[in-house]
Amino acid sequence: MRMFTPDAVTLLDGPLRTTQETALTYALALDPHRLLAPYRREAGLPAEADSYGNWENSGLDGHTLGHVLSALAYAAITPTPLATQARERLGVLVAGLKQCQAAVGSGYVGGIPQGRELWERIGRGEVDPDSFGLNGAWVPWYNLHKVFAGLIDAGWVADVPVAREVVLGLANWWLAIAQRMDDSRFEAMLVTEFGAMNAAFADLSVLSGDGRYLDMARRFTDRRLFDPLLRGEDPLVGLHGNTQIAKALGYARTALAGGGDEYRVAARRLWDIVVRDHTLSCGGNSVREHLPADPYAPFFSEQGPETCNTHNMLRLTAALLELGEAPRELMDFAEAALLNHVVSSVHPEGGFVYFTPARPRHYRVYSQVDECFWCCVGTGMENLVKNGQLLYTHAGDGVFVHVGAASQVRWGERGVTLRQPWTLDDAGITVGVDSVAADAGEWAIHVRCPWWVVGQVTVRVNDVAVLGRVEHSGYVTVRRVWQVGDRLDVVLPQGVRARFAPRGAQWVSFTRGPWVLAARACDDVARSAGRRGEHADDSRMGHVAAGELLPLADVPVLVLDTPERMIEQLRDEGVELERFATLHEDRYTMYFPTALDESDREKVRRALAERDAREQADAAATRDVVAAGEQQPEVDHQFFGASTSAGTTAGTSWRVTTDHFGYVLRNRHTESDLTNPGEGSGEKAGALQVTFLDHIEAGIVHISVNGIAVDPAHHTPHHGAHHATVPLTAWGFHTNQPELQVEIRATTQEQTPAVTEIRWLM
Repeated sequence: MRMFTPDAVTLLDGPLRTTQETALTYALALDPHRLLAPYRREAGLPAEADSYGNWENSGLDGHTLGHVLSALAYAAITPTPLATQARERLGVLVAGLKQCQAAVGSGYVGGIPQGRELWERIGRGEVDPDSFGLNGAWVPWYNLHKVFAGLIDAGWVADVPVAREVVLGLANWWLAIAQRMDDSRFEAMLVTEFGAMNAAFADLSVLSGDGRYLDMARRFTDRRLFDPLLRGEDPLVGLHGNTQIAKALGYARTALAGGGDEYRVAARRLWDIVVRDHTLSCGGNSVREHLPADPYAPFFSEQGPETCNTHNMLRLTAALLELGEAPRELMDFAEAALLNHVVSSVHPEGGFVYFTPARPRHYRVYSQVDECFWCCVGTGMENLVKNGQLLYTHAGDGVFVHVGAASQVRWGERGVTLRQPWTLDDAGITVGVDSVAADAGEWAIHVRCPWWVVGQVTVRVNDVAVLGRVEHSGYVTVRRVWQVGDRLDVVLPQGVRARFAPRGAQWVSFTRGPWVLAARACDDVARSAGRRGEHADDSRMGHVAAGELLPLADVPVLVLDTPERMIEQLRDEGVELERFATLHEDRYTMYFPTALDESDREKVRRALAERDAREQADAAATRDVVAAGEQQPEVDHQFFGASTSAGTTAGTSWRVTTDHFGYVLRNRHTESDLTNPGEGSGEKAGALQVTFLDHIEAGIVHISVNGIAVDPAHHTPHHGAHHATVPLTAWGFHTNQPELQVEIRATTQEQTPAVTEIRWLM
């Protein structure tokens, strides 16, 4: 199956075109000189502008530029009013990178702080990897991958020759370094998130004809993920979602480049696991960026599906289509993800969403131009510009219409142009033939019949009922000698459908046609709660909706019944549903808990109330907490360390060391936050609680706070974990202590027990 090139698909008035233009406007609002600033700094060139802040000057310097290159490259050849402006801006950015590359002289170009020295050390075999750090640098390969991918898109999608020169020079620079690395050091390097570098080298091998790049794509195969997938195992539980999905995208691109069928198998197996076990009805996946062991986790966290994950899942879906995988299941997922998660991930006036919480009555946070430079800002610009990519494909003598969307597609090989005059309320797909070559002969239109159809599908050509054949599973096919002005109508009856959460979690959402439905804040508590930080500032964790978590026990519990009757239960409680894709600047509920009957409903409510109580007690008792081994919490808490590594066990993240690691915890409470603080509370600094994965013996690790060695007062087993508690007041710390630097150090050269959490208690 073949994809249409971006210039062949034109989006017409509708949500896909609107969000595409919003994203492109956002990308063009960014100052090209500020985007280039990290690259000029690392090349030793004079500054022309200050670097942007936020993630752009805290270790991930320069990553946004790669996404902007990709967005502008696709926009430059996509029929939009901003195409000319996009091409001009693309030329400025590529020329700037060329100047930086020439100044360095080795072929390298990047914005990574002290990047040249970093890569030289790696070339000498000095590899100290961690999940999100490599030799102390924050995911440098992930960062550099954005430059590779952006230059590839600029060079071959937008046909900018200078971009081709720059990226081939960059690729050859790495080949020279990699020659000096043995396989064990190279494989060790892949412990750290590396984006889809395997995809970049696989694509370069096809585009340039240089087989060395395919060999390099294969070297970027992380065997810890790849081999279990080939064995039919599930290695994903507890892992960082986007790290693994990007690798699988690389497997698919490597297969397309001729790397071997095992790469297709691994890519498809990962896609199956993510869609089956971790994907919600909106098409998004992950909790706190990870693929959780607990199927109920999405409904308790304010950090729900991450937009980057969906971006890469859609790219993986496209690659699997090109590999010839059957399209029906792939496109059932892609339609849900595109129309619900992707479209809803941008504010109508600009601003991208990082997390889309599935927790009831919570809200989303939107980025602001010049302030926020999260990963999901970059992918937001990129994936929305590509909104038309998966609407159509072609194979043999037919065009596949995968998704209902107002659009036009030009099939140059047959001289054919098709148009969908689609609206949000259409209960079917209409395809009009706008042009066709005189010698086109007989050809086919294949229209997907989605999973959500309720009732009989009917097919008409020019208002005459016809019997559409099923030539591909799930697709209605009409084959004839089409003429200009012909119209194909495929009626796809819509109805309300219930979509239960993955892995048997007893929470339900509702859809009508392709649209996920959700409820706006519809009670006084939700309306008055506010939405702190809804339009984010430049703070490190500004992408998290950190406002008040409303009680789960107040969410309607639905007794299992038909979808229509469950919606009636909601209406009885004053709850109305609407399309989630167009719901913005409000709290919302997408999923509802369910019960078997009235008595079970009360049990579910009690269980939710008990969880609320634990949640509130934990929040009231905690000044700060860091989850060991998770990227964003660790970066937010100024992680430091040596000879340390992270991993997961049964979905729980942890960190170990044979030397040391630590964090800076901040006092998020003041004395005025305390309930009944009591006399002398100003002298009470609370306690430090270090949680280990397994039982530990006293003295097996050293714990220090602000450089002072401290001893835990006691060790307590709790739910399979083990807490070591340090009474801070006894060590001279006070309530108004602004922060604590906590260090875990091995007592011998042996590895420490696995630390899962460090919590500063009241």
